[in-house]
Amino acid sequence: MVPKPTVGKENRGVQILEKKGDVVVWGPLRSPDGGQDMTSLPRIICYGDSNTCGYCSEGRNFMPYGKALATELLSMGMPCEVAVCGLCNFTTKDMLSERGSDCVRTSIGPSGRGLKRMLAEDGPVSLVIIMTGTNDMGFKHDLKTIVQHVAQLHSICHDRGVPTVAISPTQGTNRTCRSLRQQLADLISKWAGAATGVLDCLDVEDVLPRPAGKDGASSNPAAAAHWEPDDLHMSASGSSILGQRLAPHVASWLQLSAAASGPVPSSKATAHAAAPLSSAVATPLAQVHRNVGLPDKAAAISVQVSAALPSARPSGGCGFAMANVQRQHRSARAAPFPTRMFAQGQVQLCR
Repeated sequence: MVPKPTVGKENRGVQILEKKGDVVVWGPLRSPDGGQDMTSLPRIICYGDSNTCGYCSEGRNFMPYGKALATELLSMGMPCEVAVCGLCNFTTKDMLSERGSDCVRTSIGPSGRGLKRMLAEDGPVSLVIIMTGTNDMGFKHDLKTIVQHVAQLHSICHDRGVPTVAISPTQGTNRTCRSLRQQLADLISKWAGAATGVLDCLDVEDVLPRPAGKDGASSNPAAAAHWEPDDLHMSASGSSILGQRLAPHVASWLQLSAAASGPVPSSKATAHAAAPLSSAVATPLAQVHRNVGLPDKAAAISVQVSAALPSARPSGGCGFAMANVQRQHRSARAAPFPTRMFAQGQVQLCR
């Protein structure tokens, strides 16, 4: 199911430029006289699971954040093309298994394409934003394995000289989920800070806070409008706001990446750019456009991820207690994940 344009700010100035199956590329409206050259615009791929494709209203609607991202970048004077591929119910391992597929079928929502296939056929690509891991936690994959799979997904891009950004995923808001999700967010941040070719790492719950906060005990009722009642997905308005809030960061990332390869097509974007990246993340940028990313081999990924992450010890049940990377937090005891029917397919969710 491809999202249909509706009236609102998030749709002004952008249109669907391309479709390959259900994978849509959003970009600026073409002028009637063909005056604007679209061939030179940076192309961004937003890749992930149901929160990337914008699952909302129990699957009756889809509002990808990439659509609002394209609109906001245009309003900032940095027009870009934004391709969206979100695979409902997929884990990161599933995405790796389908990396070369021309068409990836899902149990609900838009079909997709393999990331490797998109890079090979739908480029050139300037940046890939990857947000995945929610379903991995739901299926009780251990945290270190999830990070290894995330690293392998990023390495598909790095092997083609394409820089990436990691966005740590969300999960449910009970105490067990909060602790597990925070551990994973910290570990992804730790890995990303040491990985060549990864420009930055953001936590989706920093950009779009939860009503219950990261600890599950905060109170921010105004944020409720941005999240679905199912406690797992962003609402349509939440997805749009996420795209708008990511746009200044994207402008900054594209400028940093372009430093080694050419100018960014905008003079206005600097005023809107996000804060500079940390030196730990920005240091490898000189190597981004060379083929120096993580190799597309599980064994090599495992070695590099293991070196970047702190040692783990089992905490029982569905997770590990990891050393804190960014902040201090308490590790709650793991409890079994309940199983329920979701999105027309049986998956395990932490709620």
